[in-house]
Amino acid sequence: MWFIGVFVAFCFATAITVLSRPSHPDQLATSVFFSMLGGLIVAALLCLAFIAAYQLQARREREKGFTWQPAQYQNLDQIEPVTYVIIRSAGETFLSEAELKRRRAEARAWAAKHPT
Repeated sequence: MWFIGVFVAFCFATAITVLSRPSHPDQLATSVFFSMLGGLIVAALLCLAFIAAYQLQARREREKGFTWQPAQYQNLDQIEPVTYVIIRSAGETFLSEAELKRRRAEARAWAAKHPT
């Protein structure tokens, strides 16, 4: 979610650039303004691309019958996202934070012993 931080930083910097712009800007002020505006647009496009990729991946996983998201889709198996080992079967209650960490560690240990 670092994209959101970059986006907010560019919004803030663009606002400062606009508010501190002289009434008759010279070449430097104009180039700084449009550089900040371009950075804001790039950051916004990266955020949108990240969100779209995340949604697409989540939908593909749901269609295959599993999810890695910790507190959504109780009717799907929950996997550990690195090893793809099931850590919560479909229908089980959602895992607490401590239980989630424990099961993820167990899944990674099991996967290290049983490489595919």
